[in-house]
Amino acid sequence: MKLRAVIWDALHGKKMKIIIVSQPRGAHAEMYVLLKETVADAYMVCGDLLDGPFYSADAADSFSSLLEYFHDIEGQGTGKSLKEIISNISGNPDSAQDIREKASVFLGLLERARTAMLQKYRILDNVFSTKPYVPVYSLPGCADMDLRYTALRDRIIHDEARQAGSLVISGLGCPEVGDDALPCCRDLLTSGDEVTKLLVRDKPHILALHGGYVNSKDQNYSLEASGGDHLRLVFFSGGSGTHSVERFGSAVFVRPAVFGAPGVGEDSTAIRGFFYECLFSETVLEKITLKKLAGERVIDVAEYDVSRDGAPLERIIDGER
Repeated sequence: MKLRAVIWDALHGKKMKIIIVSQPRGAHAEMYVLLKETVADAYMVCGDLLDGPFYSADAADSFSSLLEYFHDIEGQGTGKSLKEIISNISGNPDSAQDIREKASVFLGLLERARTAMLQKYRILDNVFSTKPYVPVYSLPGCADMDLRYTALRDRIIHDEARQAGSLVISGLGCPEVGDDALPCCRDLLTSGDEVTKLLVRDKPHILALHGGYVNSKDQNYSLEASGGDHLRLVFFSGGSGTHSVERFGSAVFVRPAVFGAPGVGEDSTAIRGFFYECLFSETVLEKITLKKLAGERVIDVAEYDVSRDGAPLERIIDGER
């Protein structure tokens, strides 16, 4: 890693730009434009990478309804995975006929979902590959498959450290489920212990978290303390998409605005297309710029000077955004 950092610094100099995107949700075309219209030393694409497993709304509704039905059965303490439970029901002549029929329909939809999602991940990897000389990393969200079984397997930062010049990047997204065939929403319960172990093991300068780790002030101070003197940026993907930039100790915490389409239960009129450009000098975070993709134009919305201790200094560039 040290040799790679030396080579990187010789090619790029000590200043580094990291672009971070939160929840693209299937915005492959927009992601292609973003990569084409921006220059950075590394990209991080975090949380809910796809817009869902189906191309048909009817199939998606049927899948969600059956998934909820069988999740109730899974919660009855069988100790087996959901897929095992449904497969056993489908092949068990002692099960009620209507339940066997539901299980058979669900397994068919599950295979369709798996096939469609794997195809979408291949397309997304092709989009990322348009930047062949720059690393583009991925953090899975709660609606993603286990990325180890997809075309994005070599881009994962979930529970894994990656190098970008002198910077170490790591993250915790959805837990590994060890199953390539269950593309469905899961609750992410990222405990403080998990995060602390990662911080001690990887010593990242940039940490991305998706989902259930609560962004409270007490937890932020605890997380910053666990990160030691190396942690510079914590990026919370997921949530409502309410934008904020705060400092806790030596680390800056970003709760990002969203890049992709609104999720279930979110405001459908909310403005999207936002992403973040983070400027580092060696391993010191100096500035964060909130940007927006509008068609094929990149617009600077706000700038945060974080080079000094204390609260970030905000400068609004485009107040209408």
